[in-house]
Amino acid sequence: MRVKILIIVVLSIAFGLVILFRGALFSLFQKQQQVGRVIIESSPSASIFINDNDVGRTPLQSFQLDVGEYNVKLIPEGIVQNTDSWQGKVPVKPNSDTFLSVNLGKNAATTAVSLIYFDDQKTNKEKGNIIIETDPAGAIIFLDNDEKGVSPVNLVDVPVGEHEIKASLPFFFSRSVNVRVVENKVLRVKLKLALDESQKRIDLPESEATESAETKDSTAEDKVYVKIKPTSTGWLRVRSSAGLSGQELAKVKVGSEFEVLEESNGWYKIKFNGNENDLESGEFDEGWISASYADKVEASSQSSNKADQTNTATDSAR
Repeated sequence: MRVKILIIVVLSIAFGLVILFRGALFSLFQKQQQVGRVIIESSPSASIFINDNDVGRTPLQSFQLDVGEYNVKLIPEGIVQNTDSWQGKVPVKPNSDTFLSVNLGKNAATTAVSLIYFDDQKTNKEKGNIIIETDPAGAIIFLDNDEKGVSPVNLVDVPVGEHEIKASLPFFFSRSVNVRVVENKVLRVKLKLALDESQKRIDLPESEATESAETKDSTAEDKVYVKIKPTSTGWLRVRSSAGLSGQELAKVKVGSEFEVLEESNGWYKIKFNGNENDLESGEFDEGWISASYADKVEASSQSSNKADQTNTATDSAR
């Protein structure tokens, strides 16, 4: 009888130890699940403050933090002219890296930021999704040099592996990042674009435009022209409307120049210059091109030649 009681006591203690041990393992595993890492880079080098605590200098590699959202501040080191500090919210996700890269400018408008992290959502087990946001919104998004639309965009069932994302918007510097897509996960990419202060807008307030029309002659020098910038294909699409949904009318070659008739949300409406050699394919009288791939020029050599020809013809007629 005593032996039976002893056996029961021993078994009870053993069972209790198993339950306790399993509980401890579960708590430890749960605690491990609630930790993530941050990687922070900047140009120029800067001091890093996370929730007002000094944690070092950039670059900061795999700095471990509890899961949550943190206020990160970067302060340029030493005496750096025309460089402002930056601060923003940075999320930390379980068992994953959050990547932050900041190009410090002289103010908020000229500062560029890349923030990349995995979301809590799940997706196709064999592929992944990428959600891309830009500030300002409306940038043209490219995945591996392929146009994917205007931000914000949600790219579904992206193949697992390395990819390049690029955001391009008129009057702002383009920004590219390399990302790694993981199966069954959603990757969030947030890009703040830096203002390109060297770019000049061609849109004028209505009052100024009216005054300009009344006081200036309609000569070639008064018109606005654009020159097609280099592209990986050597040409740029001309569309029937301002946007990627517009039908392709033609393809114009890199380096060709055209008169701008109108501007709308990052697109230029251009007029065909009459030079067939500037066409890669197709034809058009008027059409829309992405402003990201065209530089404004003060005077067009083509327009100047046409003006000279017109003057010569007029003189001959006299």
